[in-house]
Amino acid sequence: MKDIGYDMRLMPEFKEKEEETEDQKKKRIGVPSDDTEALLKEFGCEESIAKIKEHMITDYQFWQLTEDEIKDMLEVKTFGTRKKLIKKMNQIKNNYHLWNELVVFLCL
Repeated sequence: MKDIGYDMRLMPEFKEKEEETEDQKKKRIGVPSDDTEALLKEFGCEESIAKIKEHMITDYQFWQLTEDEIKDMLEVKTFGTRKKLIKKMNQIKNNYHLWNELVVFLCL
């Protein structure tokens, strides 16, 4: 009788792991759950909170805003405040993504 552990017909087929695209990665990881209103208040942009509600911007959309959209839609006109807000948003997003990558790595 054959040793079935070495019979190639009975070996499981292994598929190579497909690389994840950037869009798939964003969808899997999501966006930070930080309070957007508290973030805007931290930089003195209380009037932007009303603009978020006026434009019906979701948390997901907020974290995807570009500098020009923050300037135009949220009406953060002061250059320094806008730059500091963008920097803080990028820092929060990077920390969130690094944390999620670490969790995925540890779960493997």
